[in-house]
Amino acid sequence: MRKHTLFISFFAFIFFLFLIPNTDPDFGWHYRCGSELLKLQKPCIDNTFTYFLKDYKWAYPSFIYDALISLTFDVGGFVAISIIGTIVSSLIIFVIYKTMRGDFLVKMSLILIATAFSWSTISLGFRSQFMTLLFLFLEIYLLSRKKLVYLLPLLFLIWANTHAGFFLGPIVLGIYTANVFYRWIFKKVDFREFRSFIFLTITGILATLINPFGYRIYLEIYHHMQIPMNTLIAEWVPPPQNYVLLILSLTGVLFYIHLSKTNYKNFNIFFLVLLLLSTYLAISARRNLPIYYFSAVIFASYEFRKFKMPKKWTSFIHDFSFLCLFGLILYFGFTNVVSINKYNKGQDQFLNNQVEFFKDKSGNVYNTYEWGGFLVWKLPNMKFFIDGRMPAWIGENGESPYTTWLKITQTQPDWEQILNKYETNYLLIANGTFLDLLLRENPAKYNYTEVQRDAQGVIYEKI
Repeated sequence: MRKHTLFISFFAFIFFLFLIPNTDPDFGWHYRCGSELLKLQKPCIDNTFTYFLKDYKWAYPSFIYDALISLTFDVGGFVAISIIGTIVSSLIIFVIYKTMRGDFLVKMSLILIATAFSWSTISLGFRSQFMTLLFLFLEIYLLSRKKLVYLLPLLFLIWANTHAGFFLGPIVLGIYTANVFYRWIFKKVDFREFRSFIFLTITGILATLINPFGYRIYLEIYHHMQIPMNTLIAEWVPPPQNYVLLILSLTGVLFYIHLSKTNYKNFNIFFLVLLLLSTYLAISARRNLPIYYFSAVIFASYEFRKFKMPKKWTSFIHDFSFLCLFGLILYFGFTNVVSINKYNKGQDQFLNNQVEFFKDKSGNVYNTYEWGGFLVWKLPNMKFFIDGRMPAWIGENGESPYTTWLKITQTQPDWEQILNKYETNYLLIANGTFLDLLLRENPAKYNYTEVQRDAQGVIYEKI
């Protein structure tokens, strides 16, 4: 009974922990894509939101996520988005828990440690990347249950229409197939099983091609890799050096434990290579930290699955853990609901004057990058320069549109010519940027006039 009560309390805590405001700056364009898909049967294939690279074809398969966001928001606004976000987050943790092995208290502790170290990434609220976390760990769970592995092609099909991280699915399945091959060499499995996983890998890859873009979703991933995102966008920057040291040390320890106590014929190639892959992803970009830490605790649970808490301490630990969790449920239940309410009120006032100014206008607006998604959503009558979809696109001269945007914001050479080339009618920028400081003194010199300014931003109109 204590164990069941603690189990329920743990996941109630997880639910309220992840019940947080949705601060995703890309929410707006995801919502608009989903809305147009559901109401107009118009998928986000052509770039109709911006006047910069207006003919760009973007093979980004986020249709299911976009539709989910649109439906959820239309039903209950940002509160509903926070609720669906915590449901997905809790499901991710539940799948990880079911994949792990060993004592319940050990699994619970490892999950909490992984959550704490991943919090800087996952505390931003529900985002499309969460869907890849869910599908990735669901794949690992299915691979741990041999009778369920034949659901993987269906999983890949859904994944390939939900988030661009789908490419990890075939890679992880390929790693598992290599593990089966390794075991077959040492006669741990028969050839029939190896052949089945080869067939399953091929079928899974083919399943990812069932999407509106076909093979082009793989080309989009290749293009994404050509852009140095780690020099442009904060979440793609590598984690701090102390994090990198921790990750490499933890990987080294887990490797040592496994290799030192396991006969080479029984090496778990799947977990070893998966850990190496997640290590590379994590030290390449901080957005991948959850993939690493949760993969590491699954591996660790297999290594320590025989560890049991001493029976004389079990009752005390269960009771103490329940009291701690109960207190945390009350704390996060209250503070997170308050923070959601406060954030939502702030969103109602965000760029309110600027949105009102453009409400009955049309034209091309050079905008602050971080506001792009919001403006695309709030002002469908206007065309903007950039939004959160575009940093990974290949623009003029093979550079990221974000780089072009930065040149203008920093008033680098030819910034004015770029704006003129694309027939920019308005500038909507933050106060105090290089561009604002240059124009503020004498906007007429550059053929602009200031039409509105407040604490949030300033609008210049082309003369």
